[in-house]
Amino acid sequence: MRKSWDDLAKFGKSKAVRTAYFWLLVVPLFAKALVGLKDSLTFKVAGETFSIAIGLPFSWKLFFFAAASFSLATAIFQIKCPKIIQEHDDYSGFTNAGKGRPHLEQYVAELKQDAKSFGIPDPRDNDFAEHLCEAYWKIRTASDETHSKLRTVCMVCNYVGMALIGIVASQNVYYVIRATFNW
Repeated sequence: MRKSWDDLAKFGKSKAVRTAYFWLLVVPLFAKALVGLKDSLTFKVAGETFSIAIGLPFSWKLFFFAAASFSLATAIFQIKCPKIIQEHDDYSGFTNAGKGRPHLEQYVAELKQDAKSFGIPDPRDNDFAEHLCEAYWKIRTASDETHSKLRTVCMVCNYVGMALIGIVASQNVYYVIRATFNW
Protein backbone atom coordinates (compact mmCIF):
# COMPACT_ATOMS: atom_id res chain seq x y z
CA MET A 1 0.00 0.00 0.00
CA ARG A 2 1.43 3.33 -1.03
CA LYS A 3 1.46 6.08 1.54
CA SER A 4 0.43 9.61 0.68
CA TRP A 5 2.41 12.67 1.73
CA ASP A 6 -0.32 13.29 4.27
CA ASP A 7 0.28 9.84 5.82
CA LEU A 8 4.01 10.48 5.90
CA ALA A 9 3.46 13.87 7.55
CA LYS A 10 1.54 12.19 10.39
CA PHE A 11 4.28 9.58 10.77
CA GLY A 12 6.93 12.31 10.90
CA LYS A 13 5.25 13.88 13.92
CA SER A 14 5.93 10.80 16.08
CA LYS A 15 8.37 11.15 18.96
CA ALA A 16 10.71 8.47 17.56
CA VAL A 17 11.13 10.38 14.32
CA ARG A 18 11.41 13.80 15.96
CA THR A 19 14.24 12.61 18.27
CA ALA A 20 16.18 10.88 15.47
CA TYR A 21 18.66 13.72 15.06
CA PHE A 22 19.65 13.37 18.73
CA TRP A 23 20.78 9.76 18.22
CA LEU A 24 22.38 10.61 14.89
CA LEU A 25 24.63 13.10 16.71
CA VAL A 26 25.12 11.47 20.14
CA VAL A 27 26.03 7.92 19.10
CA PRO A 28 29.04 8.91 16.94
CA LEU A 29 30.27 11.21 19.73
CA PHE A 30 30.20 8.34 22.24
CA ALA A 31 31.71 5.94 19.72
CA LYS A 32 34.57 8.36 19.11
CA ALA A 33 35.09 8.84 22.86
CA LEU A 34 35.23 5.06 23.42
CA VAL A 35 37.71 4.33 20.61
CA GLY A 36 41.02 3.15 22.03
CA LEU A 37 39.62 2.30 25.46
CA LYS A 38 39.61 -1.21 26.81
CA ASP A 39 36.39 -3.21 26.47
CA SER A 40 35.82 -3.04 30.23
CA LEU A 41 36.85 -1.04 33.25
CA THR A 42 37.85 -3.13 36.28
CA PHE A 43 38.12 -1.80 39.82
CA LYS A 44 38.09 -3.08 43.42
CA VAL A 45 35.77 -1.96 46.18
CA ALA A 46 35.96 -3.49 49.66
CA GLY A 47 37.98 -6.42 48.34
CA GLU A 48 35.47 -7.23 45.58
CA THR A 49 36.41 -6.87 41.92
CA PHE A 50 33.87 -5.16 39.68
CA SER A 51 33.93 -4.87 35.93
CA ILE A 52 31.94 -2.42 33.81
CA ALA A 53 31.64 -2.86 30.05
CA ILE A 54 32.43 0.44 28.37
CA GLY A 55 32.03 -0.47 24.72
CA LEU A 56 29.25 1.00 22.64
CA PRO A 57 26.12 -1.04 23.36
CA PHE A 58 24.60 -2.90 20.42
CA SER A 59 21.28 -1.11 21.00
CA TRP A 60 22.99 2.25 20.46
CA LYS A 61 24.28 1.06 17.12
CA LEU A 62 20.73 0.14 16.15
CA PHE A 63 19.49 3.52 17.41
CA PHE A 64 22.09 5.19 15.20
CA PHE A 65 20.96 3.32 12.09
CA ALA A 66 17.31 3.94 13.00
CA ALA A 67 18.11 7.64 13.38
CA ALA A 68 19.92 7.67 10.03
CA SER A 69 16.91 6.02 8.41
CA PHE A 70 14.45 8.46 10.00
CA SER A 71 16.69 11.40 9.10
CA LEU A 72 16.80 10.36 5.45
CA ALA A 73 13.01 10.04 5.42
CA THR A 74 12.68 13.46 7.04
CA ALA A 75 15.06 15.07 4.55
CA ILE A 76 13.15 13.60 1.61
CA PHE A 77 9.89 14.78 3.15
CA GLN A 78 11.12 18.31 3.77
CA ILE A 79 12.63 18.67 0.28
CA LYS A 80 9.96 17.00 -1.86
CA CYS A 81 6.67 17.08 0.01
CA PRO A 82 4.40 19.81 -1.40
CA LYS A 83 4.12 22.89 0.82
CA ILE A 84 0.34 22.62 1.11
CA ILE A 85 0.82 19.31 2.95
CA GLN A 86 3.74 20.52 5.07
CA GLU A 87 2.09 23.76 6.11
CA HIS A 88 -1.53 22.71 6.79
CA ASP A 89 -3.34 19.69 8.17
CA ASP A 90 -6.66 20.81 6.72
CA TYR A 91 -8.63 23.72 5.29
CA SER A 92 -9.27 25.32 8.69
CA GLY A 93 -5.50 25.42 9.32
CA PHE A 94 -5.10 27.08 5.93
CA THR A 95 -7.69 29.79 6.67
CA ASN A 96 -6.55 30.22 10.30
CA ALA A 97 -3.09 31.01 8.92
CA GLY A 98 -4.71 33.88 7.02
CA LYS A 99 -4.09 32.31 3.64
CA GLY A 100 -6.27 32.58 0.60
CA ARG A 101 -6.37 32.58 -3.17
CA PRO A 102 -2.76 33.76 -3.80
CA HIS A 103 -1.42 30.90 -1.70
CA LEU A 104 -3.50 28.36 -3.59
CA GLU A 105 -2.04 29.73 -6.81
CA GLN A 106 1.46 29.23 -5.39
CA TYR A 107 0.63 25.64 -4.44
CA VAL A 108 -0.66 24.97 -7.95
CA ALA A 109 2.50 26.52 -9.44
CA GLU A 110 4.51 24.07 -7.32
CA LEU A 111 2.53 21.27 -8.99
CA LYS A 112 3.38 22.77 -12.40
CA GLN A 113 -0.25 22.57 -13.47
CA ASP A 114 -2.80 25.04 -14.76
CA ALA A 115 -4.56 26.88 -11.93
CA LYS A 116 -7.83 26.95 -13.89
CA SER A 117 -8.14 23.15 -13.68
CA PHE A 118 -8.51 23.42 -9.89
CA GLY A 119 -11.31 26.00 -9.99
CA ILE A 120 -9.64 28.65 -7.86
CA PRO A 121 -12.41 31.23 -7.51
CA ASP A 122 -12.32 34.96 -8.07
CA PRO A 123 -12.86 36.86 -4.78
CA ARG A 124 -15.81 38.67 -6.41
CA ASP A 125 -17.65 35.39 -7.04
CA ASN A 126 -20.72 34.43 -5.07
CA ASP A 127 -19.94 31.65 -2.61
CA PHE A 128 -16.24 32.53 -2.78
CA ALA A 129 -15.44 30.85 0.55
CA GLU A 130 -17.17 27.61 -0.44
CA HIS A 131 -15.40 27.48 -3.80
CA LEU A 132 -12.08 28.36 -2.18
CA CYS A 133 -12.52 25.38 0.15
CA GLU A 134 -13.28 23.09 -2.80
CA ALA A 135 -10.22 24.36 -4.67
CA TYR A 136 -8.05 23.84 -1.57
CA TRP A 137 -9.07 20.17 -1.31
CA LYS A 138 -8.58 19.56 -5.05
CA ILE A 139 -5.07 21.02 -4.87
CA ARG A 140 -4.27 19.14 -1.67
CA THR A 141 -5.46 15.84 -3.16
CA ALA A 142 -3.35 16.36 -6.29
CA SER A 143 -0.35 17.36 -4.17
CA ASP A 144 -0.77 14.35 -1.90
CA GLU A 145 -0.06 11.95 -4.76
CA THR A 146 3.06 13.58 -6.27
CA HIS A 147 6.52 11.94 -6.37
CA SER A 148 5.37 8.37 -5.79
CA LYS A 149 8.89 6.87 -5.87
CA LEU A 150 10.19 9.32 -3.29
CA ARG A 151 7.15 8.68 -1.08
CA THR A 152 7.96 4.96 -1.28
CA VAL A 153 11.61 5.57 -0.30
CA CYS A 154 10.44 7.80 2.55
CA MET A 155 8.00 5.14 3.74
CA VAL A 156 10.62 2.36 3.56
CA CYS A 157 13.11 4.47 5.53
CA ASN A 158 10.48 5.09 8.22
CA TYR A 159 9.62 1.38 8.40
CA VAL A 160 13.30 0.39 8.65
CA GLY A 161 13.76 2.88 11.49
CA MET A 162 10.71 1.54 13.31
CA ALA A 163 11.87 -2.06 12.80
CA LEU A 164 15.27 -1.26 14.32
CA ILE A 165 13.65 0.42 17.31
CA GLY A 166 11.36 -2.60 17.62
CA ILE A 167 14.41 -4.88 17.74
CA VAL A 168 15.93 -2.82 20.56
CA ALA A 169 12.63 -2.80 22.47
CA SER A 170 12.14 -6.55 22.11
CA GLN A 171 15.74 -7.21 23.21
CA ASN A 172 15.20 -5.11 26.31
CA VAL A 173 11.95 -6.89 27.15
CA TYR A 174 13.73 -10.24 26.66
CA TYR A 175 16.57 -9.23 29.00
CA VAL A 176 14.16 -8.03 31.70
CA ILE A 177 12.14 -11.25 31.53
CA ARG A 178 15.32 -13.32 31.52
CA ALA A 179 16.74 -11.47 34.54
CA THR A 180 13.42 -11.61 36.39
CA PHE A 181 12.99 -15.35 36.02
CA ASN A 182 16.73 -16.27 36.05
CA TRP A 183 16.60 -17.98 32.65
